[in-house]
Amino acid sequence: MGLPLDLACDAPIYWEWLSAEERDEQGRLNEDLCEIRHGEQTDRFVRGVLELPVRGSEDAFRYGVWTSLGEESFSEVLALWDDPRQDGREYFG
Repeated sequence: MGLPLDLACDAPIYWEWLSAEERDEQGRLNEDLCEIRHGEQTDRFVRGVLELPVRGSEDAFRYGVWTSLGEESFSEVLALWDDPRQDGREYFG
């Protein structure tokens, strides 16, 4: 058995810091998106997969990571979620 090649976090660390009650009242989470409301402010996160080639192998190491996005970028990601032209689009996170 080889080394694990897929690692991921189920949620951003900020989600983990919330109690169950706070999660129900302040946020929403699915496999790829997370929003957490703090009064007037909302933090938005998108999960992506960072793929790194493994030297001398056909395999790649894949790491599921969460990044925060601003409101405008997050809205654009949602609007284009199922659009194949979304591939390759870059966002600052």
